[in-house]
Amino acid sequence: MRHILALDMGTASTGYAIIDENYNVLITGVRLFREGTAEENVARRRFRGSRRSIRRNHHRLDRLKALLSNVLGRSGNQSYTNLYEIRVRGLSNKLSPDELIAAIIQLAKHRGIFYLSPEDLATEDGSNRSSADIIRNNESKLKAGIYPCHVQLEKLNTTGTVRGIENKFTHESYRSELIKLLEVQSEFYPKLKG
Repeated sequence: MRHILALDMGTASTGYAIIDENYNVLITGVRLFREGTAEENVARRRFRGSRRSIRRNHHRLDRLKALLSNVLGRSGNQSYTNLYEIRVRGLSNKLSPDELIAAIIQLAKHRGIFYLSPEDLATEDGSNRSSADIIRNNESKLKAGIYPCHVQLEKLNTTGTVRGIENKFTHESYRSELIKLLEVQSEFYPKLKG
């Protein structure tokens, strides 16, 4: 004898029934779920947003790696211990294709702070060490020909570390470094121009 399981899935309950071949109901029931609260919904949305953001970041980096691999004809799977030195060197000298891919990927991973405009940085009073204060301090170190990689390499050489709250730059600072890097490297790799 054959049995059929029927499900009615709702947002707060799931109904079920088992029927036989002649559509006689053998078993029925419902499973009620506790209704979510507004706080749980907010937390769930936040976690879902984080998952999506992480997935988008991975997807963006995978597409960038594929693009650079096609343009430069290399996989870019090399591992380097000091990418800051490579980024600084790349602003004036030719990098190997793998070094160039690694430098661009690092810049794509660390894209800087978007939510503070130059006007925000100029108008805050600086009474405590907020993100704006840290960025303002780092941005003051950037002059003509000085990019985030220079400041980061100097910090790495003096303190032995770069990571941390003090390593904050604006998106525009990283963007200008990337533009300069591509401008210099396009002299050695003409495919970067197109």
